[in-house]
Amino acid sequence: LTKEAKDILYKIGTIILEKTSNEVEIYGYTDDQKTTLDNIYPSNWHLAGARAASVASFFTGEMKNRRSLERIGDVKNGLFDINYFYNSLRFFPISAGDRDILQEIEYLNASNKSEKNILNSKFQNGEITAVELQKSINQLDQSYNNKVEELRNEYRRIDILILKERIR
Repeated sequence: LTKEAKDILYKIGTIILEKTSNEVEIYGYTDDQKTTLDNIYPSNWHLAGARAASVASFFTGEMKNRRSLERIGDVKNGLFDINYFYNSLRFFPISAGDRDILQEIEYLNASNKSEKNILNSKFQNGEITAVELQKSINQLDQSYNNKVEELRNEYRRIDILILKERIR
């Protein structure tokens, strides 16, 4: 985790971990890019799991230690139980891998091919010229590439979900 990510997680953690007793799910995401041979993660699924696990580890390790030092007086006086709030059993790392983004990119690809087929039909029927066909195909390709890049940026994230516990 970067320093900026830890700062944000610290602010979030002081609220969701110390103000609730709910279970926390942490989702790690990746994009559709294949991992390289020199990557320590054999797949995007492993990378997503590692991202989620790093957030859970931050909450139950580094943040727990930092908060206990900050609240040492409360801990000594029994007013703050650090082990209750930072219990690792409250965290569930869940990896979504690249399944969702691949599905969306497949849809975009099918839509792009369909649009190109329509353009080719118009060209063959004489409705548009070769120059217009090429210009339209270039615009479709650019639009497709932009949408894929937007999806990749959207899926480079980590989500944290607080589960409400049911009262029985």
